[in-house]
Amino acid sequence: RASAMQVPTLTNVRIRSTRDANQIFYAVARNLLPMTVRRLDAEERRAIISGNVYVWEERGSTAEATGLGIERWCVRILDVLWSMC
Repeated sequence: RASAMQVPTLTNVRIRSTRDANQIFYAVARNLLPMTVRRLDAEERRAIISGNVYVWEERGSTAEATGLGIERWCVRILDVLWSMC
């Protein structure tokens, strides 16, 4: 059975600065906004629309011991999904 599509952490927003992103991360950390429970699957990535923000925690072998830092930032622009690591 396939899992249900995850809902965005935020909708209808535009992140214009690192300050905007930090405010979203802070709100998720304080449980004011919901955290996505896992990384998006292929179907969910195809369903991304402008203005939707998904925040989830992913720890890899290169994650800092403190848990601080962004390991991956993904942006979908004009049906092109790319990531900066």
